[in-house]
Amino acid sequence: MTELAVTLRFGVVFPVSSNIVTQKARGAARRLRKRLRGQAQPAKRPSPHSLAANREFVVEGLPGEILSISGAPLPVLEVDGWCGGMTLPDMSLELSNGRTIYPRVSRTYRPDLAPVPEISTFAGFTAFFQLEGAKPKMLKVGEKLIKVTNPADYSTFEPHYGTLLNTTHVAHRSEIYGQGPTAPSTPEILAMCESVSGKVLDFGCGNGDLVRWLKSRGHDACGIELDTERIRVDILAEVADRITLYDGAAPLPYADDEFDTIIATEVIEHIPTYEQFIPEFARILRPGGRLYVTVPDISSIPLSSITGTVPWHLLEATHFNFFTHESMDATMVPFEIEQRFQLCSVEVSGRRIPGSLGAIYRLS
Repeated sequence: MTELAVTLRFGVVFPVSSNIVTQKARGAARRLRKRLRGQAQPAKRPSPHSLAANREFVVEGLPGEILSISGAPLPVLEVDGWCGGMTLPDMSLELSNGRTIYPRVSRTYRPDLAPVPEISTFAGFTAFFQLEGAKPKMLKVGEKLIKVTNPADYSTFEPHYGTLLNTTHVAHRSEIYGQGPTAPSTPEILAMCESVSGKVLDFGCGNGDLVRWLKSRGHDACGIELDTERIRVDILAEVADRITLYDGAAPLPYADDEFDTIIATEVIEHIPTYEQFIPEFARILRPGGRLYVTVPDISSIPLSSITGTVPWHLLEATHFNFFTHESMDATMVPFEIEQRFQLCSVEVSGRRIPGSLGAIYRLS
């Protein structure tokens, strides 16, 4: 009997036989379909595509399903779905000019699927195809072909900006741009961090909320933050002894190979010279260590402009750097990408606008 190593949840690998994989796949698919039909789901955008006979797939013996295909009138085709394993299906899109393009794929937070034993809280995925100069024609998911039935509804032009403020008051910059308060970690950030291991550093830890959460789960966790009056007031007393306050300059006050995991959630966009810390992360991480990063998603600006809204989370006065998944990957040398995430999306006029992007990198 063939033995396989199957990852069913973050960081957990089970050796199982191939026929057990098939049984688990079928069982998970049945249970999940039953759940999806039997309980109220978060509002989804209506899709003009007929997916009933073509939406299910299997990757490495584990089930998955396409839930919707949407995007119009934006110049983006978006595929939403779920997958029981950590390996996602290969996807591509044929355009009307004959060119084939490939998506940016991110895991999405789906706690509604988590009660199914084989499904993690990040079982969902979203694939974005950016439409440049041609309409979408044929979507390929694994070996399945799905025809795009409303290609004319998609735009391919560059979005433009209209008037965002219409008032007789002349606004000062300080009235438009501000600095947000120290905020607790969101459920999505916590779910992304469920797979951390070993000794953990929360870089830019704020008041220590995430350090407290990690400590409560038995992790050897500590944090580091800029030494400011506001932070001194906000620090949580129960983790104050685990937080180092510093002047914001490299090198970091830690030994080589000291940590197994570094977390930097919504931090590096605030650091004008963030590049100096990438080699520092590599220095204080042990070989094979992991770096968890989240930043605001710059793609929310052009997508929001079409709906006539403003992505306020990007407009803090202390935001200096603006990232896409691709630009962040290019920055993280010598790290290698392991997993991408889409976080904190919001619904605007029936359209989902990305809030933040996340990634897990491994020190090569």
